[in-house]
Amino acid sequence: MPTVTFQLVTLDTLNTLIEFMRQFYAHFNYALDESKLAAVEQLLQRPDYGRIWLIYYDQQPAGYIILTFGYSIEMHGRDALIDELFIDGQYRGKKIGEQTIKFIEETCKQMGMHALHLEVEHENIGAHRLYRRLGFEEHERHFMTRWLE
Repeated sequence: MPTVTFQLVTLDTLNTLIEFMRQFYAHFNYALDESKLAAVEQLLQRPDYGRIWLIYYDQQPAGYIILTFGYSIEMHGRDALIDELFIDGQYRGKKIGEQTIKFIEETCKQMGMHALHLEVEHENIGAHRLYRRLGFEEHERHFMTRWLE
């Protein structure tokens, strides 16, 4: 039976991550620029900000997940955000996303996190179904951003 495993990204595996990021960003027509790559490098240097894992399916790189950390009074203290989750197209439909979310939930519990958040594109119906099935709830709020740069 194929196994799903996770490996923290290091400088040795950074190129694999970047290639997956290029696919992810192209899929959603996002720009992958130097500032985003610099943020990845900063995250690798500051594990107190979050973690990045490559996802392997039967020992083959199949995607990645980026988890960042925060703190919220409303969420009872430390919380985490699944900032990006990407599974290569050839590996979708194999329950890798579900196993990845369960891995992240356990990791967050071990780290003392009280809540786990994620964002999903409105049109990504498959992801919506998966996340609801795994216990994620929608809020009657709008995620808003004010860029500070």
